Amino acid sequence: MTEKSKNYTAQENYTAENIQVLEGLEAVRKRPAMEIEKNSIEKQQFKAGLEYRVIKVAYLRAGIATNPTLGSFGFGLDLKNITIDVASSVHQVLGFSPQFSVIYHFLSNK
Repeated sequence: MTEKSKNYTAQENYTAENIQVLEGLEAVRKRPAMEIEKNSIEKQQFKAGLEYRVIKVAYLRAGIATNPTLGSFGFGLDLKNITIDVASSVHQVLGFSPQFSVIYHFLSNK
């Protein structure tokens, strides 16, 4: 197993030298996310998603969730001070739900 892919146990030393720094656009191009949610009343819910930057200003998104079963997909544009998102989800009971948003950034750090 290489140093970059090694899984550390509690007894091993994990230091700053073990951190892999991603550089360039590839570091932010693929952004996966996952979470498991559980409270005392509901069954646990698994959620996973992926955002892929096609180019610097455009991205695609897809995701799934359980309990209830839900699939989602969409795309977005990051323009100068405006973010535009178009998405849709498919719910097992509610069916197809389109979504659209426009966000204006008054102060931009870009």
